[in-house]
Amino acid sequence: MATDGDDEACGFASATVREGLWFLAMLFVRPGTQAAGVGQALMDRAQAGRDVDPGGPAVPGPDQPFDTGIHTWGMCTDAAQPISNGLYARRGMVPRIPVWRLVGEVRRWSAVPPLPASLEAVPFERIEAEGPDGGRRLADLLDGLDRELIGSAHPAEHAYLRREGRSGFIVRERGEAGAPGSRVHGYVYGSGGGRLGPMVALDPSLHAGLIGVAVRETPMLGAVAMWVPGTADRAMRALLDAGLRMEGFPGLICWSRADHPFEQYVPISLALV
Repeated sequence: MATDGDDEACGFASATVREGLWFLAMLFVRPGTQAAGVGQALMDRAQAGRDVDPGGPAVPGPDQPFDTGIHTWGMCTDAAQPISNGLYARRGMVPRIPVWRLVGEVRRWSAVPPLPASLEAVPFERIEAEGPDGGRRLADLLDGLDRELIGSAHPAEHAYLRREGRSGFIVRERGEAGAPGSRVHGYVYGSGGGRLGPMVALDPSLHAGLIGVAVRETPMLGAVAMWVPGTADRAMRALLDAGLRMEGFPGLICWSRADHPFEQYVPISLALV
């Protein structure tokens, strides 16, 4: 947090580091102190993880990280903030992908069909009940999928989603009596308030079926909503075909690497990857 001479907060930034993925959740600067270097100072502090001299490296990319071990700098931002987006891009987080908020009621259920017969959607709680090590196995499954796609596990975010009351489902191949060793293909979250995500599918063609799992298996009231990257075209088409609409202007996914996971990975929001 940066302060002015009267120790009144001028702004704040919040970022998380998960096994080499650095993600900026939010950055705010008071209107009266904008264009005075506060945002630069906050970014210096947030990216370094410690106090640093003002005006740090202009582009701290994965090849020259502040903190060895960081392989990706990322964030989501408002598309209508060109000055702020320039700040992030100079520091390696280049705007790459629009992310749209889709909202509405599912009216055409065939657009979000059941999963293929060879797959099953298993509630997290059922996996936890599959023997004394069920909780550890669930964590390993989620961490493995996240590491494969985004390069980092983020168990703290999964714990937060479950505390918030979201229902999670692992999608795996059907085995004998749902054998715990069955190969997993993805996961999805739903909530009673209608918020969907995050969602992961090793094969993006499963996104429509995963959305179907979330809306059918989670008791919901009224409309549903989901943030969808433009590269997750199967998920977007399925939701639009189902009856949802794009709401407002898009956000932007800013990523330091040209390769990214957002054909397969649909984040929960602009502030939490």
